[in-house]
Amino acid sequence: LAVADYLPRLTELTVAPFTNSFLRSLVPLLPQLRRLRMARPLIDEEGLALLVSGASGLQELEVLDCDVLPGESLASLGQLTTLRKLTLSDTPLTDAALGVLLDALRGLRHLTLTQCPMLTNDAFRGITNLCKLETLAITYVNNLTGDVFRHLRHLPCLAKLDVSGIILRDSDFELMRQMKALDILCIKNPLRADLKLLRCLPVSRVVV
Repeated sequence: LAVADYLPRLTELTVAPFTNSFLRSLVPLLPQLRRLRMARPLIDEEGLALLVSGASGLQELEVLDCDVLPGESLASLGQLTTLRKLTLSDTPLTDAALGVLLDALRGLRHLTLTQCPMLTNDAFRGITNLCKLETLAITYVNNLTGDVFRHLRHLPCLAKLDVSGIILRDSDFELMRQMKALDILCIKNPLRADLKLLRCLPVSRVVV
């Protein structure tokens, strides 16, 4: 029996590993899924295409520990235009693929990018498309610097920001000060900047 026979009303799913064969058993349920958490996905590009074409109502997606799919193929997640929350952790996501996602997923409220080693500051040029974004975590991405705030400062609704792992300079705090909606800041990292500069930020809570 397929998964659909056991769980006909399934709307939320966490599974690891996520294989092509398991995905095919989900096909009848994909349109009704609202939350999906895939750890160690072992699907290929054909499987990814099947997922994004079928999960037309998906609102929350987590992809964790993905080293099978090429980073560029993750751009196809941009077809999931109903997404409100997206987490990509330990994936080969590229600047170009993230650029596609930032252009396509303009309804996102929550975005988490953790340990995506191929990303650079340039990947975030299009983040101003996410004018409804409320929370953003870009953590332990080795190629990022405080220059990324030149893009983030233009997000009008961003209330919570986690940039743990990014080494900050004194000048970066001036850019953060321009983020008018920012209320909670997480900066668990080896700081180079003067912590006294936190006083200039319009936030109610800082996690260091």
